[in-house]
Formats: sequence, C-alpha cells, structure tokens
Amino acid sequence: MKSSLKKSIIFFILFSFLFIFSQTTNFGKNKIQYKDYGWKVGYTEHFNIYYAKGADSLFNFVSIVAESSITSLEKEFNYKIKKRIPMVIYNSHKDFEETNITVEILDEFVGGFTESVKNRVVLPFTGSYEDMRHVVNHELVHALQFQLLYEGSGTSAIIGSVVYDIPLWFIEGSAEFYSVEFDEETDMYMRDALLNDGYIDLVTLSSYYGGFYIYKAGQMVLKYISERYGREKIPEIYKDIKSSKSFYKSLEKKCGITLERLDYDFKNYLKERYFPLVKERDLSIKNGKSILGDFIKTSTYNVSPSISPDGNYVAFISEKYGYFDIYLLPVFNPEKKRKILPRNFVKNYESFHLSYGNLNWSKDSKNLVFSLRSGKDEIIFLYDVEKRKITKKIKLNADGVYSPSLDFKNERVVYTKQIDGRNDICIYDMKKGKEEILTEDMFDDISPYFYNDSTLIFLSDRTTSEGVWHYGDYKLYFYHLKSKKIENVQIDYKLGKKFYPVNDSLIIFSSYIDFISDVYLYNLKSKEIKRLTNSVTGTFNPTITKDLSKMVFSYFKGFAMDLILINEPLKYTYQVKSEQKFKDYVLKSVNFENRKTVYTSKNIPLTFSIDWAAGAFSYSPISGFLGLLDVGISDIMGDNRIYIQMQKLSVTGAGYLSLQYWYLKNRMDFAFLYFNLKEEYLYNFYSTVSQSYNGGGILLRYPLDRYKRIDFENDLFKYSLDFNQFYTDTTIITNIYSSLFTNHILSFVYDNAIWGEYGPVNGELARVDLGFSFDIFSDSSNLLYNGGFYSFDLRKYFVTTPRSQFATKLYYEQNFGPYPSYSYIGGAGTLRGYSDYQFYGKVVGYSNNEWRFPLIDAIKFSVLNIGFYNIRGVGFIDLGFAKDDLKKLRLITTDFLLDDLKVGFGVGLRMNLYLAILKFDIAKNTDLWRVSKETYYHLSFGSDF
Repeated sequence: MKSSLKKSIIFFILFSFLFIFSQTTNFGKNKIQYKDYGWKVGYTEHFNIYYAKGADSLFNFVSIVAESSITSLEKEFNYKIKKRIPMVIYNSHKDFEETNITVEILDEFVGGFTESVKNRVVLPFTGSYEDMRHVVNHELVHALQFQLLYEGSGTSAIIGSVVYDIPLWFIEGSAEFYSVEFDEETDMYMRDALLNDGYIDLVTLSSYYGGFYIYKAGQMVLKYISERYGREKIPEIYKDIKSSKSFYKSLEKKCGITLERLDYDFKNYLKERYFPLVKERDLSIKNGKSILGDFIKTSTYNVSPSISPDGNYVAFISEKYGYFDIYLLPVFNPEKKRKILPRNFVKNYESFHLSYGNLNWSKDSKNLVFSLRSGKDEIIFLYDVEKRKITKKIKLNADGVYSPSLDFKNERVVYTKQIDGRNDICIYDMKKGKEEILTEDMFDDISPYFYNDSTLIFLSDRTTSEGVWHYGDYKLYFYHLKSKKIENVQIDYKLGKKFYPVNDSLIIFSSYIDFISDVYLYNLKSKEIKRLTNSVTGTFNPTITKDLSKMVFSYFKGFAMDLILINEPLKYTYQVKSEQKFKDYVLKSVNFENRKTVYTSKNIPLTFSIDWAAGAFSYSPISGFLGLLDVGISDIMGDNRIYIQMQKLSVTGAGYLSLQYWYLKNRMDFAFLYFNLKEEYLYNFYSTVSQSYNGGGILLRYPLDRYKRIDFENDLFKYSLDFNQFYTDTTIITNIYSSLFTNHILSFVYDNAIWGEYGPVNGELARVDLGFSFDIFSDSSNLLYNGGFYSFDLRKYFVTTPRSQFATKLYYEQNFGPYPSYSYIGGAGTLRGYSDYQFYGKVVGYSNNEWRFPLIDAIKFSVLNIGFYNIRGVGFIDLGFAKDDLKKLRLITTDFLLDDLKVGFGVGLRMNLYLAILKFDIAKNTDLWRVSKETYYHLSFGSDF
C-alpha cells in the first residue's frame, strides 16, 4: 500500500474519531448537592422509608399514613402488595430538587414521583402535613398500579410500560381518586371545562401526555364510573388489563361500554351537575374587568396579585413561554405594565415560591417585598417602585422563605421560614441585621403580617387543645411580640391558606365556604362577613386598597388565571351560604399523635438495582450474530450510577463496549470512563481497514449554579490501525500504525433553555471548549497528531408565536499545534444541502437558522388505536466554511458569488416516534446565482439543536 494512501487513511479515520470523541456537545442544567443528608432508613410492614437526619417526627408521620393508605388500597383492590416499597422523603422541596434519584431537573411544581422500574416513591415535605398526606396517598396508588400491572419492578416494568395500552388520564385519575376521591379544585376544573368550552373528549384526552387537566378529568371520570357502575368496577378494570393489555378492551368487558359511549354519558353527567349553577352564578365577573387585556393570550398563568395600598399599582407574577417574571402594572394605565427585574437577573433564580402569595407592599406603597431562591440561599428583596431598583437584599440560610411582609416603619420583615422540616414564623430586623425565630414547632405557620407594631397575624394548622392534632385545618392567630403568646382569632368560617389584613378590623380572603372559591371580607370585631364575588368557576388571592375603593384578585377561566379589578367592591355583595351545596366531597384525615413509632432505624446500606435495560439481538448466515445492549444501574439514592453500552457484530469482530461509573453525592461530580471500540471499513472487494481504540478516562464536573458549570475530562487510550487482506485460505493482517494517545478537554457550559417536545424552545445555550491531544509513543517521523483545538457553540431561541419558534446556532472551531487535527462539516447536524462530511479543514464554522412551526396536529390510525401527534415543520438556512488557513478564507468572489462560504436551504419535518424523534430534511445549495440541481435528503434521529 502506498505511503500517501496510508497517510490519507490514517488521517481520515483517526482525526474523524478525535473530532467525534472529544467534541460531543453536551448541555443540560445542573443539580447541586449543598449538604450531606445523613440518610437513615426505617422499616415498616410494607415500606423501607429513607429520611434525612433530624426528620424522625416526619418519618413517624409518613410511616403511619403510608401503612394506613396501603392497607386501604389493598382492601379496595383485593390485592396484596408482593414487594416492599422503597420511599424516600426530603425535608423540603429545595432538598427534593437536589435528588439524584432522577436525572431530570425538577421544578417547584413537581409534588413527588413514583418510578415504575424500581417502584420507588420520592416525596418532598413542604411544611404542610396535609399536603404530605395527599401526596403519599397519590404516589402509593401508583406504586400499587405498577405492582399489580407489572408484577413488581425491574425488566417486567420496562416491558409492561411498552406493552400496556392505558391512557394517562386513567392512571393519574386513579391516583387522585383514591387519595382524595373528590375535592373543590377538581370540581372547579371540570365546571370551567364544560361551561367555558374547554372540555376535551376522552378519545382525544387518551392521546395527551401531560397537563394538569389530565389529573382532574381522570379523577372526575373515575368518580362517575364509581357512581354509575359501582366502585368495585375500577379495580376490576385494572385486573382485567393484566390479560387484555388494553384499558379500552377491559372497559368494554367490565362496564359494557366503549370509550366513546363513556365520554357521551360522562359529558351529560357534567351537564346535569353544572348547568343549574348558571342560574345563580356568574359566567364572568360582571362588576369587574381584566387588567391584563390581550396579555393573557400568551401568559395564562398570572398569580400572587398585590395592589398597592394607595391603589396606583398592581404587582403580580406571570409565566410567559417558560420563564417567570414580576410585573408592575399601573392601575390607571394597564397597558404600561413592565417587568421590574431584568431578564438576566430572573434567569439566575430558581424559584419564585408561587404557591405562597409571594408579593407584598409596604404600608406607604413605596416598596415591594418578595423572596426568591438562588442556589443554596433564600433572598428577600426590597424593590423601590419610584427608583426602579432593588434597594435591599437579605440572604437567609433556609430551605424556603415565603410571604415576606414589612412592618409599618419598613424596619422589620416577617416571613415564613422553612428549616429542618418546619414552617416557622420569623422576623428580620433590618437595622440590627438580626433574625428571630418565633414559632419553632411542627405546625404549618403561613401568611404572616404585622397587625400592628407589637402584634402579628398569621394562619396556622396548630392545635388549640391537647390530644389529637387535626393537621390541615387552618385558623387565624395573633402572635404578641412582647409576651410571645399565641392567641386564636375566632372565625366561624373556613379559611383558605392565604389572606390579607386590610386594617385592624378587616381581613380579605378567598375560601370554598360555598364549595366554590369566592372572595370574602370579614370584620374581626363585629364578626360580619361579606361575599364579594359570585363566579361560577373560582376567584382567588384577593387584595384591596386601604380605603376599600379597589380590589384585585385572580380569576380562573378557560384554564387560565386572569387578574380582575373591581372598583367600589363593597357595592356588590352576595349572600353567604352556609349549607352544603354538594354532598360528595370526601375530606380524608389521619389522626396523628405526636408519638414515636416502634420501627427501628438503621444506616442506609449500599445496594444497586437496574434503572433501565434495552437490547436487541439477531443472527443471519451472512452477518452472523449482532447484539446491542444498553443498561443503567444505580443505588437507592442515585448517588452512584453505572452505565453499560455494548454492541457486537460477530462476522467482522467489530463492536463497542462502554462502561461509566458516576459519583454524584457531592457538589463536584466525577466519572470513571472505559471504552473499547473496534471498527472496520471496506477498502476494496478483497481488503478492509480496521481500527481499534481501547482506554479510559476521568471526568470532573463542577456546577457554578443551576445554569453554569465547568467540565474537565482526561482520557488515555491505545489506538491501532490494521490493513486486512482476505485470501481463499488465509487472512493477512498488517499493522499500519499504533500508539498511545491522551485527550484533555476543559469546558464551560451554560444552559437556561426551556425545552419542549422536540427540543429547546426559548432561552440560550452556550459551550466553550479547549482541548489538547498528544501522540505519546510515536517518534517525530511517524507522528500523526499533537495539537489542540478550541471551539464555541452558541444557541439562541426566540418564541415567534405560542406554537412556533426561531432557533439559531453559531459554531466555530479551530485546531492548532504542530500536527493539528481536521474537522468536518456537511450533512445533517452541520451543513444541510451538501453530502455528509463534504468539507474539512483545520478551521470550520457554520450557522444553522431554523423557523419551527406546527405542521400536522394529528394522524390517527384505527388499527391498534395509535397515532402521531404534533408533527412539526421546519424551514432552514445553513451557512458554513472549512479552511486550513483562516487568512486565506474568501467568503465571496468579486462577482458577489459564494466562494468558501457554503449555503444550504430547505424544509423538513419532525415526528415523535415515541422511542425517538425522527428528523427528515430536504435541502439544496446555492452560490447566490444558481441553485443546485441535486436535492439532498437528510434523515437523522434526536432532538432539534
């Protein structure tokens, strides 16, 4: 074989490998472990409950609730749990978001999850024992579902999740039905859906894979089935699914109806329930108006409204295209609303604590106070409305800081602080720079305000007498700062979890007193109550001006939270009804006595089990044995993870083995890597070129915060290149080249993007790499590669309409050193409209620009009841160049035609095949004078860039 040919083969194969191996783009947000939890495990009859150090009382509570719940479910389903259920409890949602049990980034809306493979239940504690009871019950329904259907866990669950045809609304609806049966919130969602044209038929809903509506609609359907066909039919359907593998077949067998008929009857059931309300309730707020206008079309989630005491401004929190912002809206000119925080500021904060009504005004209407989480810190901010800037930051060591409120002199802040599994009332003196904890106990103390200079007023589910504690029953209390005594404020009506004190006599709040959430004004002295709204759906989180002339509240309609302003709200009042309108709300409770359990607790053992496994095997006389295997293994906390990937083709001996061990317990993650790769390429009819790589490395990953990190990877591997000649009776293998290589790559990664079904839809991604590779053993005469590279990858996403986006990517790479590598562009992923890897050079750059839009909403097939949904289209223009010497780069000619700059353009589609995302692009290229005759078709799989 000629020397030049030998060199070209080596360069092409080796440098292609180095490019792929060292520069695989890797983004992703970070999970940061800020502390050692000191995990312990307690054993009950059915559970292994893992809990953090100091959370013994929480363990006692969960153990009682869990055993009570699973016993009830076993009786309901006439089914005995066959395997113990592991349950992991975090002291706060902040701790929960750090979990390594799942690699997914968890936001503040995730209330817990249950894994089908390990049947492991993972829960955060928010400080509310009633919320904890609900989520324990909800997740244990899932645990029972997985055991009943998948016979426990492991590979049977992996196979079962693919084989069984069960709509998500039935799975999640069951969990809600058996945890609370029925509640006011579900009633509200279904009223709104039916009366405001938002009802989704069950056939369509069976193809949905997310959204809060699925939970509520599913819960309501199960309530209907239990009333119409008998409660026992639900477990019967589950058991029949074991054999039928189809919810739809089992529904027809056990209830004698199709899904279409169930939907028809269910909708009529809703009409009979809700249509009579139209006579006595308002379909819209008659005496008020929306202050958001068209803003609500693109921002449907608007919460925590707070009107300034003087009535000039309304502050609120809103979500738009995945990001939350705090807005300030002038009451007399609502169109002039503005964000009070710059975008780069908001993007560096991880939680707005949306469930707690987290915005409050100073008494003089000059300052807004709120809290956010940044990393391990909870921060209280004071924002000066006139100066348009933050004037004070108070950093606090806590798991959560909620509902901050200022005193009358703007010198002290009162707030709820979550620490060590407790929600306590605290005061921070800004002059002294000192924090004082006032209610250091197990009760859920929330929504604190200064009633006067010496008294606080707040909500709590604390008990007022000895004996049984009825958690979740919130009442109003005074805290007297001088005597440190707590006094119950007697109110004869049910309060919600939020209220606002208008003055020393009046409070305003929303409550389900009449089983629909309305706004109420209550006089603490005269005990008089007034109902200020009469909505058929629900009104929430009211605030009112000091002179009672203006009131603002959240209004739920059309699956959106609007903000409504009413002038002179006391002119319009409605009768307060105390009788129970509907008789079918079931309020579950478990009597929890403050006692120790009899179960022992031990240190947590290190045990591993499978997370996932996928494989495929085949054999043919021509190709021989072909095997693929992908396995993930981890311990109970997910701190230790092992990944195994294998591929083997017996006829050539080509194959791939990759082993990775990750240790994630501390802030810095590290991984040990091993890989063994053999590839073979056809040279001519009688010979092949084969290459092998055998080595390993270590990867260090240090997160700076949730969005930024530094990676450092070091690899050492042996490379061998052989020329294989095949004869009738023998094979001659000639080693062309072999040596030992090292790779060293330092990376900076930034990711604050919001993801959709097919890839990022909003935000930015950035990555900067600096790498060096060395051929250790070769002498200078045979040296192939000693050099380095640097590159940057910048991506930006713009929302153009609620369902379409524009995405742009800019990539640049330069190789350097005495023996630098080459990089390649062309084809899918780099430069469409050209052949794969058509251009190469020591310097490459390219830009991808795509408009992504909805193409086909659904394609349905009656066979097997399958379909493809949300098929997307793209239109794109790609630009790129590859050059050895950047100084010689000539993008265009003197005739304004393209020279080194290459441009491809075209259209494509994206389809979710459930197991992978298919990308198909049709492209041509141009030199700005003519368009190529050849059309290029690019087929690939994976998320959009």
